[in-house]
Amino acid sequence: MRYCDWTSRIARSPWLERSAELEREFEAKDILAPTLNSLARAYRETGRPEEAEKILQEALSIGRELKDAPTEAATLAILVAWPWTAVKHRKRSPHCTNGLRVATDAAALTERGDNCQCLYLAHKAIGDGMTAVRYLEEYQVVQDSLENEKNARELTARDLLYTFGKEQLADSLRYAGERLQLESERTIESMRAGPEPQPCLGHRRWGVAAARGCRSLVHIRPEKKAGTP
Repeated sequence: MRYCDWTSRIARSPWLERSAELEREFEAKDILAPTLNSLARAYRETGRPEEAEKILQEALSIGRELKDAPTEAATLAILVAWPWTAVKHRKRSPHCTNGLRVATDAAALTERGDNCQCLYLAHKAIGDGMTAVRYLEEYQVVQDSLENEKNARELTARDLLYTFGKEQLADSLRYAGERLQLESERTIESMRAGPEPQPCLGHRRWGVAAARGCRSLVHIRPEKKAGTP
């Protein structure tokens, strides 16, 4: 294990422990078992196998009590996923077999893969190469199925995003078209109504008419008196 992974497990353990305490306090068993599984991994990878074993048994009991097959199968896989010896194989490989059965019945692909990997390692440890290869092949099939599911989800997400984007664009174009049409209609109505007449302004000597709707500019000269040059 890399040093950074190991330190990450150490740093995460207190948070997982606190989460488990709160979940026990509120009897949130449906989320407690997965938390215990994560905590067990952290314990094992930081040299606390006895504590890991204890909380895995608790997680296994919760999974069976709730009839939560995926959680039960995941716990069984973690319970035996540790450096293998012939003694451990004889003692614990039934957990792998049981976990694989539970995961297969529940169609839980991830947990099925975990238990296939456990059985592969178990049979490899005792030199049963043919059986080990069989479980390795099944493990690879499961991983391919998980990858296909992931790709299908990503493709569906992209299709949904593309469809949503097209709908948004269509709505924007429709709104812009309606606004342009409304502005055009207003302009046409304004042109039909014509310009508003401007008031004519007068002066003692000059009559000034506005260019629109009034008479032209007229220079009004006062009448000459008789005898005036």
